[in-house]
Amino acid sequence: MSVSHVSVHPVDDPPPAAAATQVDNQPHVRRPATLLGLTLRFFQFFFAADALCIITTTDFPSLTALLLAMK
Repeated sequence: MSVSHVSVHPVDDPPPAAAATQVDNQPHVRRPATLLGLTLRFFQFFFAADALCIITTTDFPSLTALLLAMK
């Protein structure tokens, strides 16, 4: 019976050139890269809040997916 064996090949770490190119010592601040990204985050928040309102204001555990879609 022929059995294949796992082999591991070592990989070298990339040189730390990216850290050397940073000239300023200011901390990196995460912000939306584009207006589209900010818009998508807004809609994500809106739909999550809407889902929480539906769950808390209805008798959610007794509803099936079909009945919830028909409301």
